Amino acid sequence: MKRFMIAAGLALLSASPALAQPAKPVEVKEAEPAAPASMRNISLELTITDQTTAADSAKKVVSMIVGDRQRGSIRTSGSVITPVEGRTSVILNVDARPWIQANNTVILMTLTIEYSPKLDPANESKDLPRTQLNQSMSLLLESGKPTVISQAADPLSNRKVTVEVKATIMK
Repeated sequence: MKRFMIAAGLALLSASPALAQPAKPVEVKEAEPAAPASMRNISLELTITDQTTAADSAKKVVSMIVGDRQRGSIRTSGSVITPVEGRTSVILNVDARPWIQANNTVILMTLTIEYSPKLDPANESKDLPRTQLNQSMSLLLESGKPTVISQAADPLSNRKVTVEVKATIMK
């Protein structure tokens, strides 16, 4: 019985030309590797305008170059002596992480800012605490276009702090 089944199977194979031919090797394409980071840098310029009155404003500019999908940090600090607070720290810290989007004109940016300036001179004689600005956000920025990303009002005075950012994809 076994010989009959084997013989019948061989007869079937030899009767069918497609089955009698050895199989051709099949080309297997390897999976495409994940798209790498764009390997480009982003120039980041942050302008902080600290305005105490309509005529009096101070600008602080922070610039850095950060690689696509990488982290950049700037830490600046100092100390000042004021009649009200004595020696106190002043701080300007910026953390940024940009991602160039597929169209190469838009940048997704995570940004954290800590700004603690010296006491407003108009309030030095008053017993007011110094105010700080702490921001953390994710936003979409058009490459090369300056964008006001925040305006904060001092809860104790007429001081207004405006933050503008310009992120430019470098060639």
